[in-house]
Amino acid sequence: MGCRTAKTKGELVRIVSKPSDGVEIDLSKKSPGRGAYLCPRQECWELGLKKDRLGRSLRIKISLE
Repeated sequence: MGCRTAKTKGELVRIVSKPSDGVEIDLSKKSPGRGAYLCPRQECWELGLKKDRLGRSLRIKISLE
């Protein structure tokens, strides 16, 4: 979602939004909750946060902290 390049699921990091726990990295890639996939590169994470792509995908408000 950050760089919007096509990669396999195994190459991406899954972020999941849980109503009770907030946002966390899903290492198993199977946790319940609304999920989004990001490339592991730092530039992609910054882009996803800067343009609020991650927040829109997870349907929550994310602060930069």
